[in-house]
Amino acid sequence: METGLDPDRFWTLTPRQVQAELSAAVVRRRHHQNELLWAAWHMAAFYRMEKLPDLKKLMGEQAQAPAKRRKRPWQEIAAEGQAWVTRSKDRK
Repeated sequence: METGLDPDRFWTLTPRQVQAELSAAVVRRRHHQNELLWAAWHMAAFYRMEKLPDLKKLMGEQAQAPAKRRKRPWQEIAAEGQAWVTRSKDRK
């Protein structure tokens, strides 16, 4: 379906759930249209500029490289998993 809703799932939903799905589809479509308009506006603006601004400045935080994650030894990960299992058993 154009809303992104699986046809088989449609028939298992209540009218209220269908309305919620349709409302969400409208919001998604509106966001997508806004993104397209934003891109078109900027393309036209950049086309008229004699000198383009620096891409890193335009992208802001997105241009920065992600922080490197520390490589953890498998023993540390296993210990955390065991602690999680123990906590899960204590809750029962």
